[in-house]
Amino acid sequence: MVADLLLAKLRELQATVESTEPEASILPTCLSLLDQLGTVLGGGGPPPLTTREDRYGGVEIEVPISAADTPHALGVELSRRIEQWAAAGKRGLWLKIPLECAAFAGSAAAQGFQFHHAKPEYVEMTRWLPTDQPSPLPAYAFTQVGVGGVVVNSAGHVLMGEALWRALL
Repeated sequence: MVADLLLAKLRELQATVESTEPEASILPTCLSLLDQLGTVLGGGGPPPLTTREDRYGGVEIEVPISAADTPHALGVELSRRIEQWAAAGKRGLWLKIPLECAAFAGSAAAQGFQFHHAKPEYVEMTRWLPTDQPSPLPAYAFTQVGVGGVVVNSAGHVLMGEALWRALL
């Protein structure tokens, strides 16, 4: 695809510029030009990411299953959105990728996302945007809590009980 080749060349150019002028960034301009090229060539671009702000100043992002065939274009879209969220002062990003779009996980990891947890139908990745403070994003819950009790009667007899949990097979 022409757009993929152009994006690869634009990223090479970006790396060259950054190696000579570390503060320079032409990527936003390149991505905008790539969008315009996609429109001219009739490309509709990737399906939009579903997003919603959380109560902690972060963003929950969901990749639509319809994006399964466009992991590269989705990576470009995510890159653009990350820049917007960082400029808007957003903090934690939560990215939910359905199993059908698993090929996109590599692109997300390349953009700084880390694996948080996985379920049979999706993987959840996170990214903390502020660079001047450590991430307070919680780890995935993995501890099991059990309940037990001991009763001692006046005769010194002991009754012990515990709640057992067993996964259904």
